[in-house]
Amino acid sequence: MFFSDIHTHLLYATDDGTATRDEMFRAIDMAYDHGTRFLCVTPHFCPEFFGDNRARAQKSLEILLSYRDEKYKDLEILFGNELYYTHDSISWMKNGLSRPIGETRYVLVEFDVNSSEDHIAEGVDRLLNIGYIPIIAHAERYKRLSAGRLSALRENGALVQINAEALNCGIRFFARNLRAKTLLSEKMADFVASDAHGINTRPPLIKKAFDYISQAYGREYAEELCLTNAKKLLFAKNDTEETDE
Repeated sequence: MFFSDIHTHLLYATDDGTATRDEMFRAIDMAYDHGTRFLCVTPHFCPEFFGDNRARAQKSLEILLSYRDEKYKDLEILFGNELYYTHDSISWMKNGLSRPIGETRYVLVEFDVNSSEDHIAEGVDRLLNIGYIPIIAHAERYKRLSAGRLSALRENGALVQINAEALNCGIRFFARNLRAKTLLSEKMADFVASDAHGINTRPPLIKKAFDYISQAYGREYAEELCLTNAKKLLFAKNDTEETDE
């Protein structure tokens, strides 16, 4: 069984992910060895926290793609930012500072964990209004976002990603675990991803989550979350015209 992983921080010295070239290579080795064949590298884009990291991301991406070409020719890699939503985020997208995933209109977007439902809905709506399709990153983290409101956002066009580690995070993050399982039981998740930050901190592993979902919610749903939905995203076309907000 092969897997897809649409949310990782594996480009070294770019954000709070891998720190060195060697760690980046080791993380890619780990992901490949555990079955990942479609990988999105998604460095944070939030100048307040990480500065303008575009040049660092591009340099690391080129090194990573060269390594991939030498060792793993069947590993598909796409680049796109994890956009941190603020009032300025729309201008970042319009000006090309923050990038969608690959050549698609899908945007991985995160919010402050204490964001209100209205703030999250605002971010989703603003991205939709300029022609992008938001993928709400690690949706289980937003404790003020109800399942009902999240369902409404999905009906409006947003997609939902949950972290693999949320399914096995223990008592420390019990609430996240509970919210993640609620999303799964209500079939409100679209992707499971590692949100990997290295080989030790949230490693790029999907199989354990896949096995759990297969047993608890059915293999078909597990395959959708861990492979087929992301493959559809890979082949998405730029068929939505950008409009003024």
